[in-house]
Amino acid sequence: MKNIYQVICLLICCLWLILIPNLLSGQSADNPPDEAASNALREEVQRYFGYEDLIYRYLTLPYDISANVNQQGKHVDIGFVLLALMPLVLLSLVYHRKKIFYAFVAILLIYILLCFRFSFLLDKNGTRYNPAAGQNIFAPENARWDGSVVEPLYKLSYVMLNPVKGIIDPMTGQSDHITYPVMVILFMVLLFVFLAKTELTHRKKTILLIGGIFVFLWWLLSGGIIWYGFLIIPLALAGIISRFRKKSKMRKLPVSSGFQYLSIGVLGLWVFLAYSLRISNISIANFAMIPDKSNLGKMIVEPRLQPYSVGMVNANECIDLLAKNLVQALDQLNGDSETIYQVGSSLNFEIRENHKRMFEDNTLGFFYQLANQVQQPSQITQAFKEYGFKYIILDLMLPTLDRTPEKSLTSKYTAFVNWVREDDQIDLIATDRLVKQQDGDGTLRDSYALSGERLVIPGSYAVFVIR
Repeated sequence: MKNIYQVICLLICCLWLILIPNLLSGQSADNPPDEAASNALREEVQRYFGYEDLIYRYLTLPYDISANVNQQGKHVDIGFVLLALMPLVLLSLVYHRKKIFYAFVAILLIYILLCFRFSFLLDKNGTRYNPAAGQNIFAPENARWDGSVVEPLYKLSYVMLNPVKGIIDPMTGQSDHITYPVMVILFMVLLFVFLAKTELTHRKKTILLIGGIFVFLWWLLSGGIIWYGFLIIPLALAGIISRFRKKSKMRKLPVSSGFQYLSIGVLGLWVFLAYSLRISNISIANFAMIPDKSNLGKMIVEPRLQPYSVGMVNANECIDLLAKNLVQALDQLNGDSETIYQVGSSLNFEIRENHKRMFEDNTLGFFYQLANQVQQPSQITQAFKEYGFKYIILDLMLPTLDRTPEKSLTSKYTAFVNWVREDDQIDLIATDRLVKQQDGDGTLRDSYALSGERLVIPGSYAVFVIR
C-alpha cells in the first residue's frame, strides 16, 4: 500500500502524456469573427466561463464562481467560503517549510490580483466598472462604499500585473498551446503537496486523490457551470473543517486554536447570509417586474403565487398576476395547432402539444443566418411563413444574458425586435412591457407595447402573430 499512490500518480502522468497531443490540437483553431458572433455555444455556454484569453479564463475560474463574476444569481452563488478557506488549508500544509510557505503566499497574492484584473465593481446605479482596466465610474457620487474600499487593490493589480501580462499575452488568446499543459502541471503540483503529507491516513489520501481528480475534471471540462461540480462543495467543506480541527488539537496552526474559531465564524457568517438571501425572495426578475419595490425582501413566499396556493384566485388570475395580458395570449396560442417560433422564455410549459409545435431559437442563431441570406425584412417574414411559423414568442429579458465582449446576442436581439416591430404583417398579441405613449392630444398614457416615449416596466415576454 505504501507505493500505491506513486503508482496512481504515475498512471495519471502517463494518461496526460497520451491526452496532451489531442488537447493541444483542439486549441489550435480560432473561430472566424462572423462564426463567433453567431455561435450559440459562445453566447449561451461560455457566459458561465468568461471571455478572457484562454489561460486567464481557466486560472480565474475558482474566483469567478465564488464571486459571481461571469454569472449573477442565486442558482450560481456558492458563496465565498471555499475561496477564503482553501488557501489557508494549503498554507497549513507547508507552514513549517518557511521558503515554500512564503512562495505560496506570494503566488496566492499574485493570483488574487490577477482575478481582480478580470473582475468588476458596481456603482450605485448597478453599472459595472473595473479600476484595474483603467475604467472609472461615471460620477464620483455614484461610488458605493464597498467599491471605494477595494478600488485601490484593483488599481494595484493593474500596475503589478502589467509585466506578467506582457509575458503571457503573446502566448495565449482565444486559443493557444500552453493552457492545458499549465493546468496539468498545476494539478500535479497541488496533488503532490497534499499527498506528500505523511500524517494523512491511506483512506484520506485515497479520498483526496479521487476528489482531486474530480475537481480537475470539472475545472477542465465543465465550462464554469457550477452544478456539474456540486459534489465538490460538501467534500471541500468537510475537508476544511477536519483539517482545522486536527491542526488546532495538534497546535500546528499559525494562530493556534483561535484560528479554528475564526474559521467557524466565517462559516457561520456565510450560512447566515446565504439563508437570509434564500428566504428574502429577491431576484432580478422580481426587481424588474414589480413597480412597488418597498416590500421586496420582506416575505418568504412569492406574493404573486401565494393567493393561488390558498385558493383566493383561480389559475388565470394567478397567471395575470405573474405576467399581465398573458392569459389572452395563451388562449389564442392554444386555440389552434400552428407552429410557434420561440426565442427564450418558458411559456412552452403553458402551451398544448408544445413538443410538436415549438421551434426554439434561444440565441437567435436561426434568425441570424436567415437574415444574412435574405436581407430584406419582408423576405424574412415570407421565409417564416414558408417554414410554417404563425406565432412568435419573445423573451424581453434575453439581452441580460449577453456577456460577450462584442455584444453579439444583443445585436441580434435588436435586429429581431426592429423586424417584428416594423413589419406590418406581424401583429403584437400581448406583452407585459408597460410604456408611456403619447395620445393625439399630447397626453402621456400607460400602454402595453414594445416601444413608447418612456419605459415604465421592462416586461418579460411578447407574443406576436404573423398574418
